[in-house]
Amino acid sequence: MLNSKILKIMQTQIFINSLFIDKNKTWNNYFAITLITCTFFSAIYSQANTAKTGMRNITSVQIVADMGAGYNLGNTFDSKCAGIEAEICWDNPYTTQAIIDKIATRGFKTLRLPVTWDLHIGAAPNYTIDKAWLDRVEVVANYAFKNDMYVILNTHHEGDWIKPTYADSAAISNKLSKLWTQIATRFKSYGDYLIFETLNEPRLEKSAEEWNGGTLEGRNCVNHYHSVALKAIRATGGNNALRHVMVSTYAASTNQLAFDAYVRTNNDSRIIVSMHSYFPWLFSLETVSTWGSATDIAEMDAQFDRIANAFIAKGYPVVMGEWGAKNNNNITDRLRHAAYYVKKCKQKGICPVYWDNGKSAEFGLLNRTTLNWDFGNYADTIINAFKYKQCTSTNHKAYIAVNDGAFQNITEVTINRGDNVKLKVEFTPANTAKWFLPNTTTTTSANELVLSNIQFANNGTYAYVPTNTTTCNSSTSMVVKLNIYQAEDFITQSGITTETTSDAGGGLNTGYTENNDWSTDTITIPKSGIYNISARVATNTTGGTIECSIGDSILGSIPVEDAKSNGWQDWYTTNPTQLLLEAGSHELKFTYKGATGYLFNLNWFDILFYQDIQNIELKKGWNLISTYLTNNHIDFKNSFPNATIIKTDNQFYYSSQSDFLNTLKTLDSGKGYILYNSQNETITVAGIQNLNQIQDLQLGWNLIGISSVTPIPVSSIDNVTIIKNFDGFYEPGNAMSTLSNLETGKAYYILKNPEN
Repeated sequence: MLNSKILKIMQTQIFINSLFIDKNKTWNNYFAITLITCTFFSAIYSQANTAKTGMRNITSVQIVADMGAGYNLGNTFDSKCAGIEAEICWDNPYTTQAIIDKIATRGFKTLRLPVTWDLHIGAAPNYTIDKAWLDRVEVVANYAFKNDMYVILNTHHEGDWIKPTYADSAAISNKLSKLWTQIATRFKSYGDYLIFETLNEPRLEKSAEEWNGGTLEGRNCVNHYHSVALKAIRATGGNNALRHVMVSTYAASTNQLAFDAYVRTNNDSRIIVSMHSYFPWLFSLETVSTWGSATDIAEMDAQFDRIANAFIAKGYPVVMGEWGAKNNNNITDRLRHAAYYVKKCKQKGICPVYWDNGKSAEFGLLNRTTLNWDFGNYADTIINAFKYKQCTSTNHKAYIAVNDGAFQNITEVTINRGDNVKLKVEFTPANTAKWFLPNTTTTTSANELVLSNIQFANNGTYAYVPTNTTTCNSSTSMVVKLNIYQAEDFITQSGITTETTSDAGGGLNTGYTENNDWSTDTITIPKSGIYNISARVATNTTGGTIECSIGDSILGSIPVEDAKSNGWQDWYTTNPTQLLLEAGSHELKFTYKGATGYLFNLNWFDILFYQDIQNIELKKGWNLISTYLTNNHIDFKNSFPNATIIKTDNQFYYSSQSDFLNTLKTLDSGKGYILYNSQNETITVAGIQNLNQIQDLQLGWNLIGISSVTPIPVSSIDNVTIIKNFDGFYEPGNAMSTLSNLETGKAYYILKNPEN
C-alpha cells in the first residue's frame, strides 16, 4: 500500500498533467511530463525491489569471474543528443523492463550501460547533471538489477571536452571530478553488482596517434583523469569506498604502447582493467567476411596471450568492455569467430561484453522494438561458449558425401553446379547439432543436412553448433565450394592469350590483355538478387578494371589494383563488386580496361549470392507499400528519388528537409509505409529475406506490411474489425469484402478489435 506522502505526490502530479493538457492540447508534451513522472516512481520502486544492496568481501578478480558474458545497451544513453529524448535519437526505442528481461533470460549476466553526460550537464562552476536524465539512467540500471545482473555504468562519448592535453588538464579535471561526484552520490547505496567505469575510450580524437597508444602527454593525462575520477568516487563514501571500478587503457586500446603506459590507478586494489578489442579489425569492423583459418586462430591466440601477459599474469582482472563482428551477411563466420573469441576470454579469465547497437545490419542481435531476436543463435553461441566446455576433435567428426557417394571425413569439398551433397556430423558422446547456412540466418536442426542441385546461393561455409551444450560447445564448419569460372574456359574472346599459371591449383591463366580486349562466359543465376563477383588477378603494371556487362547493359566494374601485386604471377583476389543479376542463363561479357600496354593476368572469376531484391511498384500520388527484406541503412534520396513524403505510424521522411530532421532512417521488413511519389515507376530494394508472417498487432489501428514472399489470407488474421488499403477492404462476415489476401509489397490499415 502507498503511504500518504507518496499518494499526495501522485495526486499532485496527476493534477498538474491534467492542467497541462487542458492548456496546451499537446500530446507530445504530455508524454514528456508523463515520462518524467514514470521515471520518478520507477526509481522509487525499482530501488526498493533491488536485491543487490550489499558489498561482499570479494576481490575484483572474483567479481570478474562471476560477471559471466555481458551485453552493451549501445546507441541509447550514449547518443550525442540533448534532452530526455536523447535515449531514442539514435533510432532505438525507449528501454523497457521487457527489453532487459529478454537480455537476461538469454543468459547474459552483465549489462554495460554506456552514458554520454555532456549534453545533460549545466554550466560551471557546479556542472549540475539534469535530474531527469540521471533519474532515467537509474531506472534502466534497476531493470537489470531486478534480473540479478551486474551493471557497468560509465562516461561514454565525452571526447568533445575530455581532451588529454596538459593545457586543458586543470579545467577538465575539475569538471570530471564534479561529474563523478554527482553520479557516485546518486548510486552510493547500491551494492557491488554496480561497477563504475571512469572513462570509455579516452584519447585525443582525430590525432595521428588516436588508436596507436597516444603521445606521452596524452597517456599521462589519461592516467591523471582516471585518478581524478576514482578519487571523486571514493570521496562520496558509503558503498563507493569499496566499489569495484573499471579503468581503461589509453583509448581502451590493446596497443602495446597503451599496455606499457597503464598504471594501477592510485594503487587501488579494487581496480578492473577495461579495454576494447574488435579483433581482427578488418573482419570485425570492415568488409572482410571470412574468419577461421589456422592463421586467424593463431593471431587470435597471440592477441589474448599479450593481454594475459600484460595484466592477468600480474593479478589484474580484465573486462573486454566492447567486442563483436559486424554483420556482413556472413553468419557462419561470425559464429565461428564469436565461439573462439569468447572461448579465449573464458580461458584467460576475461569478462566479454558484446557491443549491440540495436541495428541488425551492423551489430544488433535483439530487435528492441519487436522484442524478437534477429540473431538469437549468435547470442546463444556467446553464452554457451562462456558456459560450457569446448568440443575437441575427439568429441565430433564431420562427413561429406557427394552425389550419393560414400561419406568422407573431410572439412572441405569442391563440387560442380547441380551436384547433390550430404553433410553429417557425429558426436561422442551422442549429441545433436544445428546447422547454419551461408549467406542467410536460416538454420536447420538435424545432424544430417541434404543440399540438392547446388547453385551459387549454396556455395560457402556451413557451421554446425551442438544443441546439447552440456556435452560440449563449439562452432565448427564445413566448406562447400563450387568450381569457379576459369578464365581460360571462355566461350568467345577477342585479344586473349593463355599461359601456364603458378597460382595455387595450377592450370592456365589468361594474359597479355590490353585495353578493350574481352571474353564471354555463360552463367546460370538461380534467383534474382545482388551477387558478389571477384577475380583472381596479377599485374606488373598499372592494372586497370574488368567491366561486366550483359548485352548492352553495363552492370559494374572490378578494380585491379597495381599496389596489391608485384608481378605477372603475384596473385591476389580482388574485393567483391556487387552486380544486380536476374534469374536465368546469361552470357556475361568481361571487357578489360586500362592504359596503353599489357594490363593484368586473370586466373578465375567467382560469383556468390549476396542479397535478395524486391521490386516495388509505385504510382504517381499516394502509395501503401511494404518489403519482405531486412535492409541495410537506406538512403531514401537515392532509393526513392521521386518520393517527397514517406511515413509510418510514428516516423516520417520529407525529401525537402535536412536529413537530421527526418526520423525515418531505414526500410524494415514487415512494416507498412505510406509514400507520396511524383511519378509512376518501379523501385528495386535489396536485403535479406525475413519470412516471419505478420507483426504483432496492437489494439486499435495498425499500419502494417507483410514480411512474406507469399500472400497471407485475410481470414487467417484473428480479432480484427476491418482491414483496408487503397484497393479494397475486408470485414469479417461481410459478403461485400473485396480483399481476400494481404499481398507482398503492399501495406494495410488494420483495426484490431479492443473487445478481443
